[in-house]
Amino acid sequence: MTETREIPEAEADAETAALFRDIRACTGVGMVNLIYRHMAATPGLLPWVWGCLRPHFVSGRFRSDADPELAEITTANAGPIPLPAFAVAGVGPHALDTIRFIVEAYNTGNSGNLFAMTALARFLTDGGAERAAIAPDYTGSPPSPPPLPPILAMADMDDDTAALVRQISAPVAAGEQPIIPSLYRHLAPWPGLLALASASVFSPAAMQAAQTTVEALHASALTAAEKTAATMAPPPPACPRPRPRHCPTSPRRPRLTPAAPSRPWWCWGRASGRRCPTSR
Repeated sequence: MTETREIPEAEADAETAALFRDIRACTGVGMVNLIYRHMAATPGLLPWVWGCLRPHFVSGRFRSDADPELAEITTANAGPIPLPAFAVAGVGPHALDTIRFIVEAYNTGNSGNLFAMTALARFLTDGGAERAAIAPDYTGSPPSPPPLPPILAMADMDDDTAALVRQISAPVAAGEQPIIPSLYRHLAPWPGLLALASASVFSPAAMQAAQTTVEALHASALTAAEKTAATMAPPPPACPRPRPRHCPTSPRRPRLTPAAPSRPWWCWGRASGRRCPTSR
């Protein structure tokens, strides 16, 4: 099983990094989901797709479609993990706070993107790419959300953790196009957590039970897509894009918000035994 071709956030060029910043701000999630990082690997694809989707993220359309449906859905219960088990597995209270933050971000991002990508598919099926183009307005972007810890690359994991990540990825990856979900890589700094979850949350039985939830969400997204797709428009060929930081043609603006702290609260170096890159 190989990783999906993508442009990692840390390796994006100035233009792609500007798009990534705008995606984080408009989706309200402190990371760029895999679908967008994957699109960024194909020249010209991400700017066009984001030009179609951005107005509906800014207006809150995708969130307003997703939130009521999520509230009505009963998720499969994989069974609780006893709190002392986390401590035995090397996952302390500080790490648990970071893990909750990561999982909540994925719940927000994935649900919004499900409705967004379903609407995009309907838009394309209905011939939306041939409609009159409308240039997206990149002025007045929403404030950026707090960032998530970096995603761990497969090559940076020890052999046992990498093998476990591949194993729990298998049930959610298509056979012909295997992928490794970003969430599992995001949680890889805590292999003890993955080991506990592999026997409950990520077990084949739990994943099968969750299929009912997945089908209900997909049905809701298909219903919402019909209305949303009718209001979408493609961006023009020379689509304006968010300017890279420190662009020579960008006017300097005074900082209106406090600077980010030099050491983000999510820094997990203490919990994992690794040195935080922002620590002094």
